[in-house]
Amino acid sequence: MIDPAVTVIADGAVEVEALQLTSIAARALGIALNPKDAKTNIGAGVGFTYLSVANTADIGAGARIAADGIRITAGTPIDESTGEAELNSVIVWGLAAAGGKSNPQIAGSVGLTVISYTTTAHVEAGADLNSAGALSITASNPMGLQNLAIAGALSQGGAAVGAAIAINILEPVRTTATVDSSTATPTRLDAAGAMTIRSTAALGLLGVDVGLMGSNLLGALEGIPGVSLIPAPGSQVASPAVSTIAVAGGAGTGELSLGGSFIVNVWSRTTTATIGAGALINQRRAGTAAQTVTVLARDDTEQVEIAGALGLSTGDAGIGIAVIVDVVDTTVTASFGSSSRVSAGET
Repeated sequence: MIDPAVTVIADGAVEVEALQLTSIAARALGIALNPKDAKTNIGAGVGFTYLSVANTADIGAGARIAADGIRITAGTPIDESTGEAELNSVIVWGLAAAGGKSNPQIAGSVGLTVISYTTTAHVEAGADLNSAGALSITASNPMGLQNLAIAGALSQGGAAVGAAIAINILEPVRTTATVDSSTATPTRLDAAGAMTIRSTAALGLLGVDVGLMGSNLLGALEGIPGVSLIPAPGSQVASPAVSTIAVAGGAGTGELSLGGSFIVNVWSRTTTATIGAGALINQRRAGTAAQTVTVLARDDTEQVEIAGALGLSTGDAGIGIAVIVDVVDTTVTASFGSSSRVSAGET
């Protein structure tokens, strides 16, 4: 950041960057299997991630910058091999299994993700930015999310119950590129080249690491009497790309087999690019064909959600319930404030 009322004059470019890359994974596996003894087995797997991130690149009130190119950036680092911004990734798994000869066999899994993520590129009121080249103020938050909750229960002579719950709470997720200004304290931005105020966010899919899942499951099952390892370790399986899966099953020969799966998403996402009231844009530099002004806000979201349940019984009842609930509030705004003066192009 550049503090308020600071002056920076440079022959070359000035860059103010706040780069934050987040990669978090929580994987829980609970297995209770005893195919020989008649007793209740309970398998539980609870995966939980909590993420609170604030990433800010800031130019203070009344600061002055004069340079051949000015760039203010808040986001993730650039992958040198692809030239694209790297992806924040959040992964949570809750896997559970239970099985036995009789009595209730119960498996329950939970995947819970709570994310608060703020990315801000900010120029405070009264600042003066003058570039002989391009000028950019950009905020970006590309993110991949994966939540898997999978549970299965098997009873050879009693009730079997499997339940899986996947919950994603993204509140708030804010991505903002903002130039504060007022008619009393106007902010001045001048660039001989392209001027860009851009805010971009994305929430996408992550491929399931089937190999890791298989090795964890096979490792947990190895050594349990009567359990065969099929497929064999090292077999290759396709890696599907998903955001959320909740799958549960119960199978048995008793009176009741029950499978229930639930997915709940609560999101509040705001993506904003704005120039405040009274701002003076390119009022000191004569325009050329290369001089442009762009204010852009964009949020791309891709979801693949799968909820499945199976209740299989040779007795009285088999019940399967699957529910998906999405509560999504998304706001995307690009704006110029009132009384702002904007010039671009040849004059």
